[in-house]
Amino acid sequence: MKYSVSNKMLLVALMILGVAMVVGGMTWKMSGSATVAGGDVSMEAQEKSGGQQNPSSSDSSKQSTEPPGDLELSPVGSLPVSSDTSVVDDESAAQVLEESKSDMGLGQDDSLPILSHSDDGYGHVFYHTQQYYKGIPVYGTEMVLNTQNSQASEVIGTWLTSIELDVVPTLGAEEALIAAYRSQGVPESRQVVMTTDPTALVVYPTENRVVLAWIINGRLSDPRTEDYRHIVNAHEGEMILKLDLVHQ
Repeated sequence: MKYSVSNKMLLVALMILGVAMVVGGMTWKMSGSATVAGGDVSMEAQEKSGGQQNPSSSDSSKQSTEPPGDLELSPVGSLPVSSDTSVVDDESAAQVLEESKSDMGLGQDDSLPILSHSDDGYGHVFYHTQQYYKGIPVYGTEMVLNTQNSQASEVIGTWLTSIELDVVPTLGAEEALIAAYRSQGVPESRQVVMTTDPTALVVYPTENRVVLAWIINGRLSDPRTEDYRHIVNAHEGEMILKLDLVHQ
């Protein structure tokens, strides 16, 4: 078949466009698979814990509110688990996770209590956990211990390593919320009102440090605002995040 010059140029252009689309698609897929730990874990998952302390940990020694160096966020992925323990219930699953903490880069101040479990009816049971540091839930962490026929195979999820934090709040929830608004220039003539639950104390990773934070629902009066959910530094009274509850 014979082609004119213009037809040849059109064919070459179409071939170049096709290659560009394929390369572009590969690039999109590769960049889309890089997930930062805790990036898509909902706040609702944190609220279920109610910010309650894990009974297995009661250490409240004073330490710096900032870790020495960069935070080490684990990627969302899987860690193979090798254990001779037969996993038949929540207690044995918790034992396997305790044995796996060193491989996960976690220390004695970290705990992984079993929050729930589910199964697929084909011999696979999934034990759901969240990281706690000195009894306080670490916001944005969520893990699943996968088992098959009572044998643990892997831990999937995300967790935070190298935490060094004072978990005794300097400010109470209401005190911290008032301080956060005052630091933003809200005058004392406007009352800061805590509204509905939940009010939870969490370990909260920010861009370059980890802080102890209150999750508080509240609003301002005179004039009255809509209700907001606030994440406030429990040591410094700094507003970390403010979410509109009405239009979520």
